[in-house]
This record gives sequence, C-alpha cells and structure tokens, in this order.
Amino acid sequence: MSSYVPALDTWFIFRDLPKGADAFITRDGENTHYIVINANLSEREKILALIHELVHLIRGDLDSDEDRETIERDVVIEDY
Repeated sequence: MSSYVPALDTWFIFRDLPKGADAFITRDGENTHYIVINANLSEREKILALIHELVHLIRGDLDSDEDRETIERDVVIEDY
C-alpha cells in the first residue's frame, strides 16, 4: 500500500521490512521523497516511525554531512 502527499512531494509506502527496521526515508533525483514503513509494525509503532521519518524530512537530514549515528541520536520520538 502507498499514498502520495503532494504538499510534501512524498510517497508513504508500507512494505515488509526485516525485523528491527521500522522505517527509512530516501529520495529520487527529482527530490520526491519516499518514506518506507514496516508493514509488520502495530498501528502505534507505524505512527511513531512515520513521525520519526518526517522529522528527518523537516530537518533536511538527507543533506546532512553528519554521520548516521549522530543523526539518529538527535531524532528521538518518545512513546507516551
């Protein structure tokens, strides 16, 4: 299943991902973003993973020179 959000030029895609991989964000050469979310997560986990990836999008992390570990450490979504 996938959905496109024109205002963000972003596709939201739900796929079976390996255990431990909640979601990731990538983009193509046209700056269209793709947020891929693990379809095996609970609804709550999917929402938290989506929020996490949206924070990366808003922060511009795909263009960051920082290493992945630093970026991930800076983006923590608390589950309430």
